[in-house]
Amino acid sequence: MIIRTEDTEGYVIVDGVQFVAVRDIAREAEAVTAFEKEGGDPLFSMDDKEIKKELGRMVKAMKDEQLAMAPRDARDAGDIHLRVRGEPARLGEKIPRGFPAVLSDGDMPEIAEGSSGRLALAEWMTRLENALLDRVMANRVWYHLFRRGIVATVDNFGEIGKRPTHPELLDYLAGEFRASGGSVKALVRELVMSRAYRLSTHGGDALAAADPQNTWFGRQERRRLTAEEIRDSLLLLAARLDRRRGEATASALGGDDLDEPMHFAEETLRTVYLPIARNNLAAELELFDAANPDLVTGSRPMTSVPTQSLYLLNNEFMAEQARTIGAAAASSARGSALAAVDSLFARVLLRIPQEEEAYRAADFLVDVSGGADGENEEALEKACGELAHVLLASAEFLFID
Repeated sequence: MIIRTEDTEGYVIVDGVQFVAVRDIAREAEAVTAFEKEGGDPLFSMDDKEIKKELGRMVKAMKDEQLAMAPRDARDAGDIHLRVRGEPARLGEKIPRGFPAVLSDGDMPEIAEGSSGRLALAEWMTRLENALLDRVMANRVWYHLFRRGIVATVDNFGEIGKRPTHPELLDYLAGEFRASGGSVKALVRELVMSRAYRLSTHGGDALAAADPQNTWFGRQERRRLTAEEIRDSLLLLAARLDRRRGEATASALGGDDLDEPMHFAEETLRTVYLPIARNNLAAELELFDAANPDLVTGSRPMTSVPTQSLYLLNNEFMAEQARTIGAAAASSARGSALAAVDSLFARVLLRIPQEEEAYRAADFLVDVSGGADGENEEALEKACGELAHVLLASAEFLFID
């Protein structure tokens, strides 16, 4: 092979070389020609300046629009050639559109001429005799409310997945979901009003002995707050949570560089409205097992690692929210350590402290403030921030019974 540099200036960098056997030159040339005739992507023929110019034009045209990423059928949707080894320009035989036969033992839907088949696939998945979609959805809603699905492997309903513990219940819920027109709200309402959902996490010794793994849902499952719930709860308690609906977060429109380390410390919108970059998940979310944006995740992992404790005790965002919560408690307590303790427990843990807890916490406030009860309001405010931080890092705050 010979690489020449005629008609060039400066350095020449060869960063993309495809080796083609002599006997295949004619076939490759034919494939490239066919690709271009089919209306191949013009980006393949653009240089860097042309691509930047086109992207600039698109951004300018869309800057004031609310956008959502969604697929659409091409105007000339039809059968396409196999791309040999995944290379766009290497065309193999033309593959007719269709459905994997393994997914059905009946007649497969027909794909209309000029259609990609997406609509036919959606109609096939949701037809009356196909209850799989309804079962999967009902199982996922159950999982989010009960911490474990009726089918424990919520991402796998196949042969290697777990069998449902209550198949008749799953079929009933799937039928109710279908009858409601696919209303998730109606399904959630029915489940949260059930006796099973209202059970305590403490089922007693007899139940623990009979069903130690809670296979039959004789009690509720204790669960940790999700990464999003932790962040939103901290902002809510500090009276900083912005309840407005979020807007577009696309980097081209917002100007954010999603390759830079992402931090949400200065943001006050609900976490669901903040940008998620697949290759750059915010550290505070990743640390507490936020869903991997590269995958479809029905069931999140739940880990307990030392870095979570280090974040809770040392992160400035945590400390800032604790100081704000402590300041509010000290202000309402009018210099009384016991009143500040009652305020903090009620605000963070939604309960009043037991007598021993109250006195120990009050002694903590007095010790941290460096003086007697009520003598120094500024010092008491700082001490309340420290106590609030302790409560926010506690298992009682982080876990739901």
